[in-house]
Amino acid sequence: MVEMSVGLILLLALTFAIIEFGQLIMGRQMLTNAARTAARVAAIGVQPATYPDGSASPSPGSAVTTSYLTTWVTKALAASPLTGINPQFYGANADGTANTSVAWNATSFGDGFYVDVKATYVPLFTGNRIYADKKGNTGPMVGALPLRSLVYLRAEANF
Repeated sequence: MVEMSVGLILLLALTFAIIEFGQLIMGRQMLTNAARTAARVAAIGVQPATYPDGSASPSPGSAVTTSYLTTWVTKALAASPLTGINPQFYGANADGTANTSVAWNATSFGDGFYVDVKATYVPLFTGNRIYADKKGNTGPMVGALPLRSLVYLRAEANF
């Protein structure tokens, strides 16, 4: 009976760790996909008919704006386990390095721009009261994990 209780505790800990890691990987993949598709929409420069969640775009066929791309990323990550979603869009120098002082839509055909999406993953299982950090958070995974996806693409249209 003692052996079973020790084994069960270890088995449950392993199961919860697998679930937690799976949620983290899923969130990271969704973040990468959202940044990649937003960069593709920005590169083309024309609003598609629908957002990633299937809802209608406000004016399909018209020019893409920064607010449209922000909404695009937010809707793409609506079902994700991520919080604090912060998309940023900016141009690039001639050598491909990031230049945050250049607007992404100020680039011309063939010039590069960046889509930089930052978000936070908050772990599911944090309440076992083993350890508390300075903020009072407890659990094996204390606090939140910052995630970032940075995509570089060249414009396929003149904005």
